[in-house]
Amino acid sequence: METAIINGLFGLIGVVIAVVFEEYLRRRWYGRAHVLSRDRAGGETRSLGHDGAAAPAQRPTRDRASAAPGRRRPYEELQAIVEELGGEMRYEKAGRPQGGTWIVSLPGHAEKFFNSNGAGFPPLDRLYVPSRAAPSHYRDYSNELLPDAPEQWISMLRTP
Repeated sequence: METAIINGLFGLIGVVIAVVFEEYLRRRWYGRAHVLSRDRAGGETRSLGHDGAAAPAQRPTRDRASAAPGRRRPYEELQAIVEELGGEMRYEKAGRPQGGTWIVSLPGHAEKFFNSNGAGFPPLDRLYVPSRAAPSHYRDYSNELLPDAPEQWISMLRTP
C-alpha cells in the first residue's frame, strides 16, 4: 500500500516537472521569432513567429549621438573607421548565434559577418590592446586600438 502511494507521488511529481519544462520551452523558443524576413516596401527586418505571423518591427539601433553620455558603445572605434570609408557596421541579435553578429558592409565589397563565441567577437577583440596576459573574454581588452589595428581592420574587410 505504501509503495503504491510513493509510486503515485513520484508519478505526479514527474508530470508536474514535464508540464513546467514544456511551458518553459514554449515561452523560450516558440514565443520568440525564428525567422527573419525583409520587408520589400520599407526594407526593415521583421521577425516571423512560429505561426508565420509578422511580429512588430525590430527596434532601430541607436546612433552614436543618442548613446548615454560617458558610455562607450561596443566596437565604436571600428564603427568609426567603417563609416569613414562610407560603409555600415550594425549589430543583430535576433535569429543569430548566441551573443549576436556584427555585420559590416563596405561599398564594392561583400558583407562580412563576425559571430560571437559567447565571450566576445575574437576577430574584433584582437584589434584592441589586451588588458590581461592571456585574454579570453571581451572584457580582457581595453578600449584602445592597437597601433596597426586600422590597417588590419580595413584589410580584413576588403579580403574576399
